[in-house]
Amino acid sequence: MKGYVDLGEDRPFEPKNNRADLPSTAQSYITTDEKPSLELKENIENSETEREGITEPDANDSRKKLWVIGALVSVLIVAFIASRLLLGESKFERLIVTGNQTVAEESIVKLTKKWRGMSLSEVSITAIADTLQSEPFIAKAIVSKELPDAIRVEIVEEIPVAMASVSGKWVMISREGSLLPFASEAMKGSGKIPVLSGFQKIVKEEGKRKLDRTEVSDALFFLNELQKSEFAKMVIAEINVANPKRIIALTNDGDTRFYISGGAIETPQGESEKLTNEREEKRHQEVLVSFETFWKAVITKKGINAFEYVDLRYSGKVFAKASGYER
Repeated sequence: MKGYVDLGEDRPFEPKNNRADLPSTAQSYITTDEKPSLELKENIENSETEREGITEPDANDSRKKLWVIGALVSVLIVAFIASRLLLGESKFERLIVTGNQTVAEESIVKLTKKWRGMSLSEVSITAIADTLQSEPFIAKAIVSKELPDAIRVEIVEEIPVAMASVSGKWVMISREGSLLPFASEAMKGSGKIPVLSGFQKIVKEEGKRKLDRTEVSDALFFLNELQKSEFAKMVIAEINVANPKRIIALTNDGDTRFYISGGAIETPQGESEKLTNEREEKRHQEVLVSFETFWKAVITKKGINAFEYVDLRYSGKVFAKASGYER
């Protein structure tokens, strides 16, 4: 028998294109009497073996997973209902206070007194936080409930960075410019702090009296960074903002004026406030480095009164005018 199909004399019309261009399916019409090779037979047997090795997913495993998920959901629901029932039955009997150093615990107890004895489910932790944060030295109060009968309060206190005279009374100035009542206990965390002078405006924000940031924003950045420099903190005694374009630092023992900064801080268009703050912090850090370097290299040799002023406002440069010379 022939190994191909004999088309005889009546051969159909063949296109002029090369037969290699025909689809491969056209070759399926060619028959052969040849036996399949040993290699092909082995491949077929292997395929059948692999198919036999495939098993269907076990329905029991799926049911087990669904049962576990259902059990977990049930436990969560029961726990939620139980906590609500416990809160309803539990009353606010204990107050746990942490983080306070300047603010006396007795003051916090007094401020939360009206909630004592109430059901925990009825106590508003937001209302307690707002009440505590109205106090001058409390910057933030983090309030939570603890079963069976307690309210926990974590206090974040205001940190003073300067002192100021307001209406003939000494007050403290916080990092954000809030006016705080003078408290010697607050000095323990800050150590020595300078006097802030020359400001004119006091505004009220969120129930607290604050300095007008258009006057003191630059000075506040400097005062915050000053607390990180042990050397400069011991030497600088006063920051004067009478001329916002030329903020002056004065030292303990001399009349030399150190020009440290100038101008209210504004966030450029397209720049985030966070990026502006980081840039200003870096700039004031450089000012403090220049101050310390100039003091140790020059002031210690020539004396504090050898200069009328020292200008530190320019990055990487220090300009100084010796005393006794005209401007």
